Amino acid sequence: MALLLTACDSPLTLHAASPTTFDFAGFYQASGTAQVEGYMTAIVLDDDNCQTDICDSQLYLHFTVIKTNVNAIWKFLEQQDGNAYAGPYFFGIGCLEGDSIHYQNASDEFGMKEFEINEKTSNAILQSKTYAPIKLQITKLPLSSAMQGSSCYSHFTTIEVAK
Repeated sequence: MALLLTACDSPLTLHAASPTTFDFAGFYQASGTAQVEGYMTAIVLDDDNCQTDICDSQLYLHFTVIKTNVNAIWKFLEQQDGNAYAGPYFFGIGCLEGDSIHYQNASDEFGMKEFEINEKTSNAILQSKTYAPIKLQITKLPLSSAMQGSSCYSHFTTIEVAK
């Protein structure tokens, strides 16, 4: 059975291009804005296209969610189990490049687009720990069909420190 939320019954904030209902049972159509509290962890990703012993590696950042103001986020993350970019209790933010976090996101509105989190916000995310979590505001725009994600992909279009 699909979990269906309407704009009236949900604390989800709608993006102007978002539909008025949210079906988190649908893998691609989940959309909306939520606040999540948690902390950053990192893994090293090797270049998938590498054919030699000397390869570039990237630091890929995961965000472990400990609280959210939208319970449907838990359902969305649970449905991503086995996905490289999200799963139960976490989602990928992107890759650290220099002093900022970069990521790609696919949506019906923008297609596949690259984003950068500014240095100040990136630093705040990087400083988060289990004992010092941070609150983020994340927005996922609708995506009606699958797109090939890059190694620095995030399911979320915007990632900001919540006010």
